Amino acid sequence: MQCDKTSAPDFFETARRECPTHFGVTAVPRLFPDTIAVGTVHNAISNGTGPVHRKINGRIVLERDSFLDWLQNRPRIIRRNKA
Repeated sequence: MQCDKTSAPDFFETARRECPTHFGVTAVPRLFPDTIAVGTVHNAISNGTGPVHRKINGRIVLERDSFLDWLQNRPRIIRRNKA
């Protein structure tokens, strides 16, 4: 299932309705394309600043609502193209 990204409030509402309640961290690019890289999630988890997660048989499992709360509240870095 792919969650479409339109505007920020609609994106999060749609994701809460349509995405699975639990998913592996490797499913992030498929569920949230062009939103956040799986490496970014892994780095945040390693740094202790990532979303709430559980390790099950060595795999990182995320809860949808906790992940979306984390994604919505994390600081944004705006990159600008050099002109």
